[in-house]
Amino acid sequence: ETDDDIDRTEARLIVDEALARLDEEERRLIWLRFFEQRSQSEIAEEIGTSQMQVSRLLSRLMVKMRVIIGMPDTLRTAS
Repeated sequence: ETDDDIDRTEARLIVDEALARLDEEERRLIWLRFFEQRSQSEIAEEIGTSQMQVSRLLSRLMVKMRVIIGMPDTLRTAS
């Protein structure tokens, strides 16, 4: 394995652990947005809410994921 392979594997383990700490609804939103690459509007239609609400939910989820993963504050403000 190369260093890149090891880095990707470590990153995947960190993300998997963080996802396991989310509830089912939160994991579903993450899955739809980042794994299925659906737009916020598509997600809103599927879950029966507005695009703006999906945006808010995803923003909160990203903060929660950063806290779970333990990203430094400097990285949090940069994203």
